[in-house]
Amino acid sequence: VLSMSILTIENKCDYTVWPVIFSWKLPISPNGFALTSGEARTVHAESSWYGLISGRTLCSTNSRGNFSCATGDCQSGNIECPDEYEWSAVTYVYLRIDDGGINSYTISLEYGYNIPLMVVPSHSSGTCISSGCMVDLKKTCPDDLELFTGEKQIGCISACRKYGTWEICCTHDFSSKQTCKPTQYTQNFEQACPSAYSYAYNNNNSTFICPNSTDFVITILTIENKCSNTIWPVIFSWRSQVSTTGFTLKTGEARAIEAPSSWYGLISARTLCSNSTGNFSCATGDCESGEIECPGAYSWSPVTYIVFRIDDGGINSYIISLEYGYNLPLTVVPSSPACSSSGCMVDLNKTCPNDLKKFSKGDLVACNSACQESKSQENCCTHYFKSKQTCKPTQYVQNFDRACPFAYSYPFHGNNSTFTCTNSTDYMITFCPSSIPNTTRSSMAPLPEPKHNSLRKLKPILGGSAALAVLIILVVIAAVVRAKNAKRKNELNDENIEAVVMLKRYSFEKVKKMTNSFDHVIGKGGFGTVYKGKLPDASGRDIALKILKESKGNGEEFINELVSMSRASHVNIVSLFGFCYEGSQRAIIYEFMPNGSLDKFISENMSTKIDWKTLYNIAVGVARGLEYLHNSCVSKIVHFDIKPQNILIDEDFCPKISDFGLAKLCKKKESIISMLDARGTVGYIAPEMFSKNYGGVSHKSDVYSYGMVVLEMIGATKREEVETSTTNKSSMYFPDWVYEDLDRKETMRLLEDHRIEDEEEKIVKKMTLVGLWCIQTNPLDRPPMRKVVEMLEGSLEALQVPPKPLLNLHVVTDWETAEDSQGTSTLSTQSLLNRKTLSNRHYTLSVSKEVA
Repeated sequence: VLSMSILTIENKCDYTVWPVIFSWKLPISPNGFALTSGEARTVHAESSWYGLISGRTLCSTNSRGNFSCATGDCQSGNIECPDEYEWSAVTYVYLRIDDGGINSYTISLEYGYNIPLMVVPSHSSGTCISSGCMVDLKKTCPDDLELFTGEKQIGCISACRKYGTWEICCTHDFSSKQTCKPTQYTQNFEQACPSAYSYAYNNNNSTFICPNSTDFVITILTIENKCSNTIWPVIFSWRSQVSTTGFTLKTGEARAIEAPSSWYGLISARTLCSNSTGNFSCATGDCESGEIECPGAYSWSPVTYIVFRIDDGGINSYIISLEYGYNLPLTVVPSSPACSSSGCMVDLNKTCPNDLKKFSKGDLVACNSACQESKSQENCCTHYFKSKQTCKPTQYVQNFDRACPFAYSYPFHGNNSTFTCTNSTDYMITFCPSSIPNTTRSSMAPLPEPKHNSLRKLKPILGGSAALAVLIILVVIAAVVRAKNAKRKNELNDENIEAVVMLKRYSFEKVKKMTNSFDHVIGKGGFGTVYKGKLPDASGRDIALKILKESKGNGEEFINELVSMSRASHVNIVSLFGFCYEGSQRAIIYEFMPNGSLDKFISENMSTKIDWKTLYNIAVGVARGLEYLHNSCVSKIVHFDIKPQNILIDEDFCPKISDFGLAKLCKKKESIISMLDARGTVGYIAPEMFSKNYGGVSHKSDVYSYGMVVLEMIGATKREEVETSTTNKSSMYFPDWVYEDLDRKETMRLLEDHRIEDEEEKIVKKMTLVGLWCIQTNPLDRPPMRKVVEMLEGSLEALQVPPKPLLNLHVVTDWETAEDSQGTSTLSTQSLLNRKTLSNRHYTLSVSKEVA
């Protein structure tokens, strides 16, 4: 609690914490101490004090009497923290006491975070409000920023501290608001703690100022359950915090919650919750925390929401929202008779359209919104339909309006769904009420049934000739219906692409203008041709525009690539700007890469002087991109065609994975992927892709391809002597000689006559070991991409030589079988690497052959 110069630090964790108080101006004593669970301690800060407070965790004293902590350690060797402070990945609170007559505080995630915290001023009004950071390491921290001690997760490091790049740290060329844009990591931290400081150019104001004359206003929110079953309310806060984020309410029970001044948040109710396997979950409104409480970020779902703003400019307001759908009826009744009551008396069986109903184990549990169900621009009022003139109320909007006339369900509602009251008003929120005070429930009209094509019954016609005529007519009608169905199917595909790909769609005429009538070709392949162009907007940004060849079928690969790339946002994934889908004309528009693809980069730039540091950085970047696709993307994405041609290099030599035509979207927990056919490029394709004898297809198939790319980057695999090779097939497909060199601890022959420094030799050896681990025949022996990143960024001494695969000849045979079975495949005659010959006897063959 912050009150004048008295700071009370309280520990509500279920374990001991060791607070640190570091002073830049006027020291406080003590500046470090222990707080067991439930304990509090008050310290006095003099006027003009300026400093920070944080909490250390997992502290202990060793046999030598040296005190240290797993997080927030100030490296003093003692429980107190004198002298300089060592920054680390913990949650900080900066405070200024009586600075020009005011107090202020800022919660900071600049270096990362370790434990949730909350700051509550004793006097509150205006900009002096309660604030906090309810982080949950298991739910809010990106996988690549997690910190562990042994098997225990202890903190979340900031992306700047982890990677140190100018772009992420907003330094050097990225030191202005115009050049340093929010990254996916920044957005993640902002979602976890919206009012905290985590990025140099945060849009939110993370500093809270407290004049001495402010008061603290408490609003009571009473939540009541009149349903016939138990419910589990959720309270999520965007600004300020309340005492709980989730709890249980049995039938007939009620619970009062104190909402602090300036609180802004929502209330909803979960249903059909259980904890049978030790993991708490609900059929509707589940916040995916695995617990009754809902800390951290919130996942929107089809439930009935109430959004509150308490004491916002002297007034309270609330909105009942059906934007994402609904699950339970409810009412909101203010304590002041001058304020309006409102509610939403939905009945799932009567008010929900059949195609929006959500079921759980056969029970109807919720009604989804049309936008969430279809994701179409028209239903979501996005892109072309984002204005009131273009986004008209659909039959679904009208249905929701009839069910709840005073609720928000459509961006351009004619009714006013916001209700305001004075800031001294309390509220009663009732789930499953018997009626809505002062409102009339509108009658429910059923949605019109969807139209279906049907054949009219033909009257019987007597006689053989008549019967023949009927047969002919039936055949003709069947053909017509089939043609219509085929046309409808094509139209459906066109609609589907609008629904699932939220990208700008261009006409083919516009595409033609972008490329100046296709006058600058920058690449060709089996897929089609790539042209250079410019975006038709004020930026005039250079783009690469891929025109796909006409293909049989419904363009599955084209749609697949769009969906995969539009769901991925990472510095090592190529950015997509839009697409064209106009009949047989299909195009993908993405960012232009001035350094071309990795194979071109190697052949043009590495033939004389090999820049091992650049190659190493490229290898790390590709590994990070794959790790993101496998673990951090909205849906797990397995690429299935990692090769040098599909890795593009930008002007800063940053690699970006491209060409997602063969990619597959999977569920997060899906380990083995069902495949109907092999896909990828022989030479990079994993053995299990064409034979089940080697194991199941999974994200480890990408790991294998990545390993082959890394070995090719350092010269351990080589294509250019494929046609003149007479060595045995096993050595052609696997660099046996690399193992011989590693065993003898000699400078590897892949360096040949290049003279390199000791540090560069370590880089080459590290890349070699990582590559060899990745191409293990058994998928279970390959490391996941998260581990690959750790191996590349860790020490060389920590890496062991992997076991030598024993099935190389069998792999070769299976490859050749896969080649023979693909009638449309062609052997690439273009050499990938135009380097000097490594050896007349030692090299690995990587055949470039597309497998559909």
